[in-house]
Amino acid sequence: MLRYRPALSLRQILFLPLLAALAVPVQAAAPEGSSLPAHARDRVIVGFDAGSRRAERRLALNRAQAASSKALSPIAANVVVAELEVGRSVTAAIQALERRPAVAYAEPDFRVWPAVAADDPHVLDGSLWGMYGPTTTPHASAWGSAAAVAWAGGQVGSPDIHIGIIDEGIRIDHPDLEANIWRNPVETVDGVDEDGNGYIDDVAGWDFYHDDASVYDSTADDHGTHVAGTIGARGGNGRGVAGVTWRATLIPAKFLGPGGGYVSDAVRALDYITDLKSRHGLDIVATNNSWSGGGYSQALKDAIARAGDADILFVAAAGNDGRDLDEDPAYPGSYRCDSRADGSARGWDCVVTVANLRSDGQLQADSGWGRSSVDLAAPGTGILSTHPAGEEGYDSRSGTSMAAAHVSGAIAACAAADPSLPARRIREAILATAAPAVPLAGRTLSGAHLDVGAMVSACTPAPLPTLTVDDGDAAFRRYGAGWYEGSGGFAGHHFWASVRETTRTLYGAWRPVLATGGWYEVQVHIPVEHATSHSARYRVRTSTGWVTRVRNQEKRRGTWVSLGVHHLATTPIVQLSDRTGEIASLGRQLAFDAARFVPVDGPSPGDSPAREADDG
Repeated sequence: MLRYRPALSLRQILFLPLLAALAVPVQAAAPEGSSLPAHARDRVIVGFDAGSRRAERRLALNRAQAASSKALSPIAANVVVAELEVGRSVTAAIQALERRPAVAYAEPDFRVWPAVAADDPHVLDGSLWGMYGPTTTPHASAWGSAAAVAWAGGQVGSPDIHIGIIDEGIRIDHPDLEANIWRNPVETVDGVDEDGNGYIDDVAGWDFYHDDASVYDSTADDHGTHVAGTIGARGGNGRGVAGVTWRATLIPAKFLGPGGGYVSDAVRALDYITDLKSRHGLDIVATNNSWSGGGYSQALKDAIARAGDADILFVAAAGNDGRDLDEDPAYPGSYRCDSRADGSARGWDCVVTVANLRSDGQLQADSGWGRSSVDLAAPGTGILSTHPAGEEGYDSRSGTSMAAAHVSGAIAACAAADPSLPARRIREAILATAAPAVPLAGRTLSGAHLDVGAMVSACTPAPLPTLTVDDGDAAFRRYGAGWYEGSGGFAGHHFWASVRETTRTLYGAWRPVLATGGWYEVQVHIPVEHATSHSARYRVRTSTGWVTRVRNQEKRRGTWVSLGVHHLATTPIVQLSDRTGEIASLGRQLAFDAARFVPVDGPSPGDSPAREADDG
């Protein structure tokens, strides 16, 4: 059975009497009680062939009776939103556009809605079952995401990892969210587009619903605020709730309002996030897309592919109408991202579609599902998270929106554990570590539910070994005559004026081969005997050049002494030179017997050259 069904052309629809009035196939119903149209009635989305000329495009829009048009987003050069003249129907406009050779596709601007179902609104204090695992304390849940397992292991995320939240707005000053909201380091509120992305004063994201920088408008932005809290509410701060990851940076990209939103704005929001990574260097690993509705959109599929090309995963809610997505696709959960934006094969799918798991291990009755269309399930029923109302608002909600948010948080946690992992490997880790469950067999691709603890463990690279090189190792070398071997290692000549060499420098050098370049603490062992210099001169070749450290050997005989934390290539060098600068008549000796290289996360304030120049 094919996973996805192509959209019907308008010519086909016109010959289907039962659908003629709708003009387009509608893949998901509007929220219960809504009288809103399934798509905008005054505009269409038009994708032009890349090689088409401006005159051809203008003629096509004229034939469609477009009153005006504008580019859909700054990075979708060949796609426009065409506003139709009064009285011109979407059906007629698309039919006219499809006849033009310059047009690759023309489609309605579908309306979509948050993928959340009605639920008891009262706050269930302490009921974060979705974060627990089978063995967590003081609370446990066999069907939770086991995010608390990762927390117990010290894996609480990183502010360097970013998640784009394409949804309603987010209350960015919520006490449990404020510290994790993205702040544009380039933009200021001055009416100027400093970062050149086409959006003026986007200091904390953008509102594509109102087309301004106000990413939070009112307490009506409750769905986006709730989703944000599940992904990345600040943990360990003594208040409220904790998200799956405590330290991820959240980027608001609002496109949904009180009546839902349109696909054209979702495309702009997604392209905005993609551009922040591609041109501005943010480490964005995923977008969370907790919404559904409308039909197949080529414009949105292309935007998802552009994000995938930038190594950004698209996390989608499976929808809340209980359908089998294999038989009856629902969007955006039914998109595949196995092709690049240029049409070439990607080799993997950048979309992750998520179903709603209950606390008893059963799939929620109204959750979308599909043996090949839905990847896994995650906690989505009775999920307590942040809410915009009140000084410190929280609320419990249910839906595949909440389930998708758990997976987005897990992706951020995985990326924080190993920032070098590409999106493809993170997606593989999600499915490979998911916990199998009988109720999910045949209902999702993995037949399993999210296990953040196992996923983060799989994403965490094995610690690099400490490499030790002694004075008998092949990686150690002596340069120049005059060194002799003592009982504790090699010792240098005496600094008597009558015997000291003045024509060349003697030195010993450790030249190991490390498993990988990176940050290491470099240490040397001072022998017990023959080490009497007060100012032994060590040199370390780092990734950026040589660094000199002076150590008192006499004071530190028989110990390991740090030469500081340095970023090293795979073939560093550590030298001990006889050019100490000590008075020759003192008869000092240099000695050495080992060096070691200890992998660390990075430098600390104590590793400044000023502190380490001389320990006298």
